[in-house]
Amino acid sequence: MNSLNKKMLPMLVALALGTGLPAASVAAQARQDDGATETVILQPARKMTERQAALISENATKVLVQIAEARGALRAGDRPRAEKALGRARALLALIRRERPTEKIIDRVELARKHLEYEEAATVAADLVPVYADLTLVEDLVPVDEAKAQLGKAREALAKGDRKTARKALTVLQESLIYTEVDLPVSSTGRNILAAQKALAAGDLKKAEKALKAAESGMVFLSVEVVSPLARARDDLYLARREYAAGHYDQAGKALAEANRWLDLANRDTPPNMPAGLQRLEVINDMKRQIDELAVNMGRHEQKKGVGRRLEGLWHKLASMVETEVESAFTGHGPTPSQADIRPRLIKVKQHVAFAENLQFYAKSDPADIFKALDDARAELESALGDEPGNVLLKQLLEELASLRKMPDQRELYDSIRGRLRKMIHQRS
Repeated sequence: MNSLNKKMLPMLVALALGTGLPAASVAAQARQDDGATETVILQPARKMTERQAALISENATKVLVQIAEARGALRAGDRPRAEKALGRARALLALIRRERPTEKIIDRVELARKHLEYEEAATVAADLVPVYADLTLVEDLVPVDEAKAQLGKAREALAKGDRKTARKALTVLQESLIYTEVDLPVSSTGRNILAAQKALAAGDLKKAEKALKAAESGMVFLSVEVVSPLARARDDLYLARREYAAGHYDQAGKALAEANRWLDLANRDTPPNMPAGLQRLEVINDMKRQIDELAVNMGRHEQKKGVGRRLEGLWHKLASMVETEVESAFTGHGPTPSQADIRPRLIKVKQHVAFAENLQFYAKSDPADIFKALDDARAELESALGDEPGNVLLKQLLEELASLRKMPDQRELYDSIRGRLRKMIHQRS
C-alpha cells in the first residue's frame, strides 16, 4: 500500500456534509464485501471547528487508503485484493454521500424533473411543495437564495403550463445546491471507482489503474481544499469582495478579519528555516498587511477607488497558492516515477507565473518585480529541461515565457502557460 501523508488526507466527510459539523458524532458502519465493517464518524451539518476537522480527516482517510490499496494490488497483479478494496471504498462513499444536507432536496427536484416528462403540471407542482420547507431547514448551512428563486420560477411556469421553463428552472435549482469543490470531486471519485470495478471485471487492468489514478487525485484535491488555512483565507477574501461590492462594509470587514486569522494559522504551519518557507512567510505577511489596510477602509463605510481591485488581487494570489498546495500534495501520491520527477519544478514555474500576473494586473508594481518573477519561472523551467533535454513542450514553454517577458501585459498568454503547466503536472501522476 502507498504511504500516505496524514496532513494531506481528505476531509471527505466534512465536505460531504456541507459547511461543517457539531461536537456530538454518530458512528456509522459501512458493510464491506468481505463481511467486515468500516466505521466512519458522521455528524449532522453545522459550522466545523478545527478539532472536529481533524477528527473527520482521520475518518475520511479510509477512502483514500482503500484507493491506494487497490492501486497497489493492481501493480502486484492481485485482482481479488483490488476488487475488495474498491468495494470498501464505494461503501464508504455511499455513507458520506447520504449524509449531505442537500441530498434529499436534490432527490426531490430530480423526481419532479422526471415527472415533467409524463405527469400533469399539477402533479409536478405537488412534488415541489416540500422543497421550500427543506430549503428553509438548511439555509443556515448552505446558500439557498438562488435555489429559492429558481423554485419560484418553476412553480410559476407550471401554473402556466410552461414545462420548458419549469424544466430549465429545476435544472438550475439542482446545480445551485451542488458544491463545485465538494460534491463534484466526491461524485467524480464514485464514478471513477465504479469505472475501475467494471474494468477489473472485464480484465482490463490498465484501464482500471487509469480510473483509480483519477479517483485518487480527486481525494487529494479535497484534502487540501478543506484543511488548508490558505484555502479558508481565500474563501473569506471572496466573501469580502462580494460584501464590499454590495456596500455591506461591516460584513466585509468581518470577512477580512477572518481571512487574516486563517493567514496567521498558515504562518504557524510554515517552516521558517527553509528558503521556500521564508519566502512563503514574506508573501503571507505582506498579504496580512494589505488586508489590515483594507479593513481600515471598511470601517469608513465608503467605496474607494482601487479597493475592489486590491481585494481581487489578493484573492487571485491566494487562489494560486492554494492550487500550488493541491498540486504539491497531488504529486506525493501514486507510483514513484522511474524518471527524474520534474513536477515539483513545474509547480514552482506555475506559481512564479501566477505571481507575475498578479503584479502586472492587480498591484502597482515595479516592472523589475514582474521581470524577476518571470526570470524565476524561466530558471525553474530550464532546470526541468536539463533533466529532460528532449522535451518539446518544455522548449515551447520557454519560448512563451520569453515572449511574455518582452510584453508582460499579454493576459491570455499567462492563462495559456499556466493551463499547459497544469496539464503536464497532472498527466504525469
